[in-house]
Amino acid sequence: MTKSFLAMTIGLLVAGCSMAPDYQRPEVPQGASWQVTSDAKSNLGWQQQFSDPTLQSLIRSALENNRDLRLAALNVQSYEAQYRIQRAAQLPTLAVGASSSRQQTSGDLNGTGAEQISSQHSAEVGITAYELDLFGRNQSLSRAARETWLASEFTAQNTRLTMVSELTTAWVTLAADNSNLALAKSTMESAANSLKIVKRQQDVGVAAATDVSSAMAVYQQARASVASYRTLVMQDKNALNLLAGDTVPDNLLPGTLESLSDNAITLIPAGVSSSTLLRRPDIAAAEAQLVAANARIGVARSAYFPSIGLSAGLGSASLELSKLFT
Repeated sequence: MTKSFLAMTIGLLVAGCSMAPDYQRPEVPQGASWQVTSDAKSNLGWQQQFSDPTLQSLIRSALENNRDLRLAALNVQSYEAQYRIQRAAQLPTLAVGASSSRQQTSGDLNGTGAEQISSQHSAEVGITAYELDLFGRNQSLSRAARETWLASEFTAQNTRLTMVSELTTAWVTLAADNSNLALAKSTMESAANSLKIVKRQQDVGVAAATDVSSAMAVYQQARASVASYRTLVMQDKNALNLLAGDTVPDNLLPGTLESLSDNAITLIPAGVSSSTLLRRPDIAAAEAQLVAANARIGVARSAYFPSIGLSAGLGSASLELSKLFT
């Protein structure tokens, strides 16, 4: 009974206890009478959300080449390495050492008249540093590092989601500006034809010079609209190239807005439950950061209590290597 109690006491001392407060997720302030619709469409992936094959190919290319996504992935690896380092601090640090020496002894010193060579070998293994986590300091540090790592994972997912959203918005904006450019060109062509007719009427004495001036003003305004929409189209293409991380080929660029199918983008219906927001990666990242800050409270509290470290060593030495571990 005494041995069992002693073993249990030692186990509790080694395991320690966390002094961080218990984290409680706040409840969603949603009334019982809140009417919601089915949120099945909110669980769709981007492949089902965007059914246009051209847009899907563009998104796949951007997921491979976007530099923000590469940076987010590297940040995840960095935080994962920091977590593993912090987790390893909960284990004892072992040190192993060995040494060997040979000494030549002159025969004049021992009276034998012959030189002798003596060898000495030693080996040592020991625990150089181990902290008894009595108050959960290392445990809280490890949990804070883990939650920070998870936050970086959610941040990478949010970066991916944001990139897909911005890329789709830029793609649709380009299609809309293409439609506006086509309409502006058609308007300019009609204004040019009207200007020709008014000039002919002036030549035969039917129209006045003021009519020609009015038609010319309409034509010049149409030309300015064409130039403006051409600039917008080029800006939209540059935005797509920036988001995609490479020059987007012409076969992945959209046509006019009218050329897109009605189901090219699946719309989320209104009335989705507010609990769906908890699946957003930015919300999950914020909650992980909150849990990490909660764990750091335990680290700060444990700093008020003493820290106990252990060290131990075991070694052996022999004049002959064959008898070192005998």
